[in-house]
Order: sequence, then C-alpha cells, then structure tokens
Amino acid sequence: MKKFCSTLLFSLLFTSCVHYVGAAKVNIDKTNLASTFARSPDPQQASPPLGERLYINWQLPPSIKPEDHHIVLSVIYKDLTEEKQVYPLAHHLGITSFSLLGQKFTEKNGFHAYKVELLDKEDKVIDKYEHRMWVNLIH
Repeated sequence: MKKFCSTLLFSLLFTSCVHYVGAAKVNIDKTNLASTFARSPDPQQASPPLGERLYINWQLPPSIKPEDHHIVLSVIYKDLTEEKQVYPLAHHLGITSFSLLGQKFTEKNGFHAYKVELLDKEDKVIDKYEHRMWVNLIH
C-alpha cells in the first residue's frame, strides 16, 4: 500500500498533463488492515477482507470544465463478464475507487483488465487509460 501511494503521488505530481486519467490495481487482504501495521487486536484478523480494488485518478487542465465531463470505468473480470461504472466529475483533480471484495471476488476470480475513459457531454472520448491486457470482448 505504501508503494502504491508513493507511486500515485509521483505520477500525479511529476507527469506531464498529456494524460488526464489513470488507474492502478491493489490486492486487498490481511496486510491492508490497520491492525496489521499497529499490531493491535482486531476481530477482522480472523477473517480479513479478500479481493482487489481499482483506484481511478484524474487531473484535468483548467481549460476543461469538470462538470461537463464524466469518467467511465469498464472492467473485464477473469470469468470474462463485463461491468461499467460512470463517475460524474465535480473537481479538476480527484481519485475514486472500485472494489471487488468478498463473495463477488470469489465468483468473478478478480479483475482481468480495465479501461478508464474521460468523456465529454456528447460522450466523445477526451482521454483514456487501458490496462495492458485490455481487449474488446466479442459477444
């Protein structure tokens, strides 16, 4: 988690604004519990959360009005099913997350690939980030 946070901070601060959106995947398990680091008693240590989480970040230039845009997250699970989530934007800079935990994680077996798109009012793609394994599934 510490490595992820430092990587995210580095990418937000020191990358050029050629890309406005990005994403990163983190595995969720016992090591993500605060009690693991604090070495304190925690009932969740007996059955810790299990799954994966996607962090979606965006950094828009002043020329783009956030309220006129939205982000679409497309996910392909390892069982080859798909899901989409839409996130309206209120600020030029932000981060949000999409979790796959518990029973749903067991059923889907995790994320296979994901794509994040920044769209305007007319659903025109302004920018996108694709996981290296992203493909358009044939139905």
